[in-house]
Amino acid sequence: MRSVDPTAALVCAYLVCHLVAYTLVLRWIPFFRTEFGIFALHATSFLGLLAAVALRSPNGPGPAAPHIVLALSLHGIYSLSFLELWSLTQGSYSLAILDRVAASGVPVTLQAVAPLYAIGPTKRSARSTALVSLRLLRPAANGGTALTPLGSLAARIVRFLLWFSGGRPLNR
Repeated sequence: MRSVDPTAALVCAYLVCHLVAYTLVLRWIPFFRTEFGIFALHATSFLGLLAAVALRSPNGPGPAAPHIVLALSLHGIYSLSFLELWSLTQGSYSLAILDRVAASGVPVTLQAVAPLYAIGPTKRSARSTALVSLRLLRPAANGGTALTPLGSLAARIVRFLLWFSGGRPLNR
């Protein structure tokens, strides 16, 4: 019978505690209901886990390397899954339609869901505002937005990743 790697077991227990802490406590704190708050929570957790696993190794960083890679890989999978699910629950057009259908208890007409069309432009406006606050975009004279130098760097990184993947989206 195979034994479970103790580092993997500890990391999994840590991630379960992280999820329980968010579910029971942190989600009620307004900061952790924002995109930045969620990202900060996961980034801090990731760095803390890196330090904990690295310091746990009594023989220095060399022998700890596989454990560090394992821990950070598990945390990365958890964080990406968490962030994707959290993002999907934030004003999703499809979830809003399903909620409206479930609440009505009767067949829903196109006219009944027509007000939900505004979700798309509202989300696009909120995303633009967030990109301006991150200094990736700046308001342009024509009323639109333009890339900042930091935004140009981010766009080049995304273009490189698209080139690297052969032009296919990385999430398919």
